[in-house]
Amino acid sequence: ADNKKIFSDLKSAESFYQMNSALEILKKVSDHLPSKSQAKVDIKKFEVDDQTVIVEGYVSSTIEKDVTRELLKTLSIDGKVQTLNSSLPSIKNRFTFNFAFNVDRNITKDK
Repeated sequence: ADNKKIFSDLKSAESFYQMNSALEILKKVSDHLPSKSQAKVDIKKFEVDDQTVIVEGYVSSTIEKDVTRELLKTLSIDGKVQTLNSSLPSIKNRFTFNFAFNVDRNITKDK
């Protein structure tokens, strides 16, 4: 019951501040990934810090990695996706990726 209250409070705060939640960002990222028929994308790490989103995981080929990166560019507010070094262990027949990009979360901070 406590978790429901915390979630409710978070949703209230997010709507009060007109802010896109990390859950909404995850949904948008998911919507901007290749379809399952195009690529097998396994996200292992998803992090949102203010406007910066970091997505790390595995794909089946370097082509799938490039396609994933290009699709995420369409979600990025500046059209850029930075490639970071992956901290994930190597897996046979899989390729790691670690991308960072900025999204519009409608965050307004008092100056």
